[in-house]
Amino acid sequence: MGLGKKYFVDYYWNKLLQFFLMKCAKLIIFMITINFSYSTWAEDRKECLLSPSNLSEMLKLSYKSFDQTLPDGGWRGLANKGCELEATKVLEIYHLHHYDELAPWQAQILYWHAGQMYAMQGLTDLALARFKKSYSTEEKADDKFKWNAYVKGSIAFLEHDMNSLTKARDELKSANTDAQSNFKILESFIRCFKKSYKEAYNHDCKP
Repeated sequence: MGLGKKYFVDYYWNKLLQFFLMKCAKLIIFMITINFSYSTWAEDRKECLLSPSNLSEMLKLSYKSFDQTLPDGGWRGLANKGCELEATKVLEIYHLHHYDELAPWQAQILYWHAGQMYAMQGLTDLALARFKKSYSTEEKADDKFKWNAYVKGSIAFLEHDMNSLTKARDELKSANTDAQSNFKILESFIRCFKKSYKEAYNHDCKP
């Protein structure tokens, strides 16, 4: 092989080595970055971890203690710490564990709260599936709480249906004082229609 040809081969071989070394270096840096990010995330999420014994104790709670004790009873303790994913898992497991014991209205509310937790995480399809199971089948036409109007309005927001959302808000206007917080949430959904559920689910939300 002549010197010229050897020089040509060596030159391009060195270039090829440099290329692969550069790619490998980028990959190594990427993997280190991902590993660091995951470790940081895992460290930040320690407070969200639920041990088997903690879960077992939670499953022993009555429906009232698990779902209706404010501000942080049952699943709410996790949700209030920003652990929506873990709160959702606990809601779903509790629902399945007590499925045969729950009154229809209790099952309906558990579906609702699971839907809210999914919506807070941007998991819209899962949220809609749960919301659509949370309608009250016992609500009368002249019911003063108008729960189903609130459900319809929340579904309309997730489906980006302003017309249906506005109708549900108007229907809820005539509800009793106990439902005024629900009315205000639908008002917020209208005001912050282009925002996420988590952002819009706030009386102080600004468009």
